[in-house]
Amino acid sequence: MDFTADEELQELCPVCGDKVSGYHYGLLTCESCKGFFKRTVQNNKRYTCTQNQDCGIDKTQRKRCPFCRFQKCLSVGMRLEAVRADRMRGGRNKFGPMYKRDRALKQQKRALIRASSFKIEANPSLLSSTQTEYPLPGSLSGLHPTSLSSLEYDCPPLCP
Repeated sequence: MDFTADEELQELCPVCGDKVSGYHYGLLTCESCKGFFKRTVQNNKRYTCTQNQDCGIDKTQRKRCPFCRFQKCLSVGMRLEAVRADRMRGGRNKFGPMYKRDRALKQQKRALIRASSFKIEANPSLLSSTQTEYPLPGSLSGLHPTSLSSLEYDCPPLCP
């Protein structure tokens, strides 16, 4: 039996064995299991099994026992916290507690930036220490910051 490259690489849903359609609620699943899991979580549904809670879940039998199907969804790794509340918009990275935590951290950061935007007064002791550590080249190297006010400038005054 020969397979094409596409058939060999075809991923199967870990819940029912149908072909996967994308990454849903923490892992690759088919559209049917994605929708089933979402409806079950959003509507807070409670199922019961008529057998011994070990029903086989496959593509043809997946609708027979919703209890066992939901248990299998959980056991293979579908995440309850990844299902958004009904009508809540969002994207791949905007769901559940992770989104709320990220948003809170960004708001805290903005508040800190706003709070720290104040004037920094120049400290004269810092100016004199930098003067000695980093002398200016040429004729200005021997001047102290307070002696600059006594110099005469060849510039016209700004105010009449």
